[in-house]
Amino acid sequence: GINAEYMGTVLIGLLRPNLINCMSTMKPSRKYRAVETGETRGLSNEELYAQQLQVREEQDRKLDELLVGTTKLGELSNDIYKELSDQEVIIEDLGDSMDHTGARMKQETSKVTTLIRKVGGCAGIIIMIVLLGLILSVAITNWVCIIFNSDKC
Repeated sequence: GINAEYMGTVLIGLLRPNLINCMSTMKPSRKYRAVETGETRGLSNEELYAQQLQVREEQDRKLDELLVGTTKLGELSNDIYKELSDQEVIIEDLGDSMDHTGARMKQETSKVTTLIRKVGGCAGIIIMIVLLGLILSVAITNWVCIIFNSDKC
């Protein structure tokens, strides 16, 4: 699988220098010149620089938080993928077992029908009920074995 923490670290490592370089080399155009606000009015260049460093540090902290979140999300998605893969195998096995059980029930039902025709009457109905009970017990046992994944069946 993909190591989410590694990928997140690589992504942040690639983005951070580019963002810092981009911001430090940008020259304000006439259209986008900085406008002094009440927050920056009266501050010296050193104070403005310190304020910008503080903003950058806050952005770095938020990027680090984002890295932690994306790493956790990547690990969670890998866990979900593994669980779904495991469940897919179980469901396929269950489907195969159900097909086998269905075929066995069809075969046994055919035998019961043949036996009833041969015996006929009230005795046939009693035999049918007994055999139906046996068939159901075999089917239920098989399904229980499948559900509980028992090797004793």
